[in-house]
Amino acid sequence: MNKIPFSCEWLGYLLAFLAAACWAVAGTVAKHMMIQGIPPIVLAEMRVTIAAGLLLLFMAVKSPALLRVRLRDIPYMIVLGVVGVAGVHYSYYYAISRTNVATAILLQYLAPAFILLFAVFVQGESCSLRKIIALCFASCGCFLMVGGYDLDSLEMNRAGIAAGLASAGFFAFYSIFGEHGLRRYSVWTLLLYGFTASAAFWWGLYPPRTILRAHYSVRIWLLFLFLGVFSAIVPFALYFFGIRRIKATQASITAMAEPVVGGLVAYFFLGETMTGVQLLGAGLVMGGILSLQIVRQRRRH
Repeated sequence: MNKIPFSCEWLGYLLAFLAAACWAVAGTVAKHMMIQGIPPIVLAEMRVTIAAGLLLLFMAVKSPALLRVRLRDIPYMIVLGVVGVAGVHYSYYYAISRTNVATAILLQYLAPAFILLFAVFVQGESCSLRKIIALCFASCGCFLMVGGYDLDSLEMNRAGIAAGLASAGFFAFYSIFGEHGLRRYSVWTLLLYGFTASAAFWWGLYPPRTILRAHYSVRIWLLFLFLGVFSAIVPFALYFFGIRRIKATQASITAMAEPVVGGLVAYFFLGETMTGVQLLGAGLVMGGILSLQIVRQRRRH
């Protein structure tokens, strides 16, 4: 198999990091909207619905050829959207409802470990010390960032833990399953059909007319638009383009920068403080991400 050029690998890590940054900023916006009484299921549905609509419009005008998929691949697109996209959203939000945001984030970011195990035992990918060290650093850092050491704040219960673990599994599935689809289709094609399938799933659970009857303000609709673009189209595209240059294992570890970026955004825009332990966690996450490439760079010189 041809090796990916070193410069392209660095671009892959950068794209995955930027995806995590978008998810972190959009998460702050979603939190703000939930505080104002917008149900999580509405946020999830509007996010993918707007994203699918914008992508369809853009691709129909600019690249109609990207709309074509083989008939036999339609089931693949449905599974990617329903199990991957919608599955992550539903289990993540359910984990939040039964525990709290910190617990949900902590459990969801077990996904890189699942991806690494799958890559090693199923795909035959080598399990280098570099990957293990990076995963350990990033996992410990994420644990400290979300306050996983504070058992009182976690308020864990079996249903919440199960949902959080399911969220990690769905995210791992999305990364691995999406990587497979990128061998046959454009990133934009995968996103369009994945978001469309996910939106259809949400429409069945929560009909769009219910949202229209809520008579949300123009400001709320603009925030829905923001989430559709910067919580769905942009970050998922960046993440998939990143996977094209690096494997899903490295991309998922790099995406663990999300709580770090989220903490910084909350600090500057919401006035939330970061403790010394959280800063240490942020350093560990970033150290784990950097170690993925620094060790390889040294080996090449």
